[in-house]
Amino acid sequence: MRVLLTRPKAESEVLASILRDRGIDVLIAPVMEILRYDLELPSTVAYQAVLLTSGNAVDALADSTLETDLPIFCVGDATARKLLLTSFSDVRSASGASDDLVALVQRDLSKDKGSILYLSGMMVAADIGASLADAGFEIDRRVVYRAQAIERWDEAIVSALASGSVDGVFLYSQRSARIFVDHLKQANLEPMAKEMTAFCISHAAADVARALTWRKVSVA
Repeated sequence: MRVLLTRPKAESEVLASILRDRGIDVLIAPVMEILRYDLELPSTVAYQAVLLTSGNAVDALADSTLETDLPIFCVGDATARKLLLTSFSDVRSASGASDDLVALVQRDLSKDKGSILYLSGMMVAADIGASLADAGFEIDRRVVYRAQAIERWDEAIVSALASGSVDGVFLYSQRSARIFVDHLKQANLEPMAKEMTAFCISHAAADVARALTWRKVSVA
């Protein structure tokens, strides 16, 4: 079995290693690249916690001057594991989706204990900051990265898809699904979807993927 991984290269390499250990052949074909921004913080603000919704924000946090005992809240366990490789010691994972993170913050933090620093990308699928602000928390959102769509795949990826040797593709968001669909159309390879399974992280991503006809659409 051969699958195509569409996350940025660093993230795909981690999963590729796991899949190869299970006897699955892997091609890494990112549909986006991550462009990082410097994190500039006011020296006069004492944050009660930091909120992350993606592992792409971890580097900005690690390079910051924030106290390392500050509570760090994140959506999932993968980001939590990445955070544990930094000097921050109080890492709390919602082990779920955006609603789970909102509930965790509301359970563990107080509205009157200060602002929460929210490190995010330029685009967010769910506005967790707005949800917490509506609940009475003071949120300071800082954009620390941007996911930029790649212009085209290299010839090796196009050839693999055209040959029918790819059995499935991993799609991690609505946006990545949309970019993948667009790239397949641009390469005149839409019929090849009928030979592949779309492994989607959510029903929302699957709905976008269904712009093509697949052999199967599987949702985590």
